[in-house]
Amino acid sequence: MVLLPAVFLACGLALAWQQAGTRRREIEDVRAYLDPDTPDPGRTAADRVSTDAAEQVEIGVYILQVRELSIHDSRWQVIFDIWFEWRGDGKSPFENLVLINGSLDSSHLHEQIEDGDLHYERYEIAATLTKEFHVAHFPLDEHLLVLAFENARSKRQDLLFVPDTSGSEVSSQVSIPGYRIRGMECVESPRSYKTARGRPGVSPSVRDTFSQARFAVRIVRDGWGLYWKMFQALFVAVAISLLPLFVRPTNLDPRFGLGVGALFAAVANVYVVGSFVPNTDYFALADIINLLGIITILITLIESVVSLWVCETSDDPGLAQRLDQYSFWCIVIGYVVANALLIAGATIRG
Repeated sequence: MVLLPAVFLACGLALAWQQAGTRRREIEDVRAYLDPDTPDPGRTAADRVSTDAAEQVEIGVYILQVRELSIHDSRWQVIFDIWFEWRGDGKSPFENLVLINGSLDSSHLHEQIEDGDLHYERYEIAATLTKEFHVAHFPLDEHLLVLAFENARSKRQDLLFVPDTSGSEVSSQVSIPGYRIRGMECVESPRSYKTARGRPGVSPSVRDTFSQARFAVRIVRDGWGLYWKMFQALFVAVAISLLPLFVRPTNLDPRFGLGVGALFAAVANVYVVGSFVPNTDYFALADIINLLGIITILITLIESVVSLWVCETSDDPGLAQRLDQYSFWCIVIGYVVANALLIAGATIRG
């Protein structure tokens, strides 16, 4: 009786600590990615180059539609307007525009203005992007959808993107099933590449630095609907596995049959969850909840074995019944507390 709550409490605290640590690291990574003065997470700092003589190009994005967002396939598709405003006789920045981690499926010039040395162009673009979605907290996850642009022809000392923070936005008609859009953040950040790309007469250690305009859209899981839909079968299976504790240990069919059936239902739920997330080498929150449910069902089966042994070997006829009663409440309270600690760790902020 002492061991059961201790196991649940220790597992719950350890897993909650791990979830809280992962959440904090994700928040820090997002802050670093949107801070031009901080190196991107997992990357070396970009070289600082002078932009005093750089041609400044204002760039803005208005997202019209998110056609698809697939966490399992690590892909999302979007339609957006993008515009450029610059002065001088230089070429259009769109000619050598590169969409980082994505491809331009189609582009259409919708508007072009020439007013002396002032130039303005607006395009509508359909694009497909790849993204490594972090699913450590799935299905209580949140993500940063980023449209990042560079000009492959001009380095940062020659061309500097200036994000249009006032005009860039996400259309109110954009809807992403299961998620709520928190808004868009715009930033320009230097990006250096560790290669000279084989240019003749250039040292391989030379690093080119480009101006990268980033438009990041925060999306968060909207409510607890998916959570309950994913785990309602698991919670019912755990509840069913607890019912045999009210049956005499010598009634072997219901005593063990219900637990085994609940175990198969919990395993089936693992496959259901696997269809939502990509194959990763770490446990997501959904995987941990499934594992906790499976272990709980296994504990009820072990308790039934112990109860049967006590019933057949003890001179006290009520000892097995008391063991079942105490085990029931220890398992119920331990399971609920462990799940509550997991959720608290996964939803922590700051």
